[in-house]
Amino acid sequence: IISCEKETGNRINLNIPETVHAGTEESATTKTSLAYVDDVYEVHWSLGDAIAVFPGSTQMQKYDLNDEDAGKDSGEFTRSSTYKPSGFGHAIVGSIAIYPFKTEISLDYEKKASIVMEETQTYVADSFDKDASLMMAENSETTDIDFTFKNLCGALKLNLKGTGSVKNIIVSGNEGELLSGKAAACF
Repeated sequence: IISCEKETGNRINLNIPETVHAGTEESATTKTSLAYVDDVYEVHWSLGDAIAVFPGSTQMQKYDLNDEDAGKDSGEFTRSSTYKPSGFGHAIVGSIAIYPFKTEISLDYEKKASIVMEETQTYVADSFDKDASLMMAENSETTDIDFTFKNLCGALKLNLKGTGSVKNIIVSGNEGELLSGKAAACF
């Protein structure tokens, strides 16, 4: 008699929530889009925003911002009906979320996220490229989830004056090292 076993991961039967709530830490004054309120730029969600959510599992789910919450500093996100996760995940305690959603994001069983820092950032008037504003959130819940996102990166503000035009700007580390590429993040 011969038998084989195939490791498929911990099959988990989660009650994956249809919606999650998300905002940013109160001291955040950056993105997904900026709104000038009381002499401060506040973080507001933008139409089309999506987050990657790992609700009690290393299997990623996609959640899209509800249209009526665009322009607000917090909002409801609904699980995407078009994104289909593949395979099985391993159980984790609580939930992790990452902004913005990208299919390349992954999470290991120790809750360390693999992310990509974009090399090219597109200019956006009075704001900045949403792909350049990586944020992460953690919550102990797996069903009734309310995330408070924290920025993973800082911002570099350039005040350019004059009549010339700028085609591109290259920013690198002190020793010329790249400030983009694959990275890991965790709480």
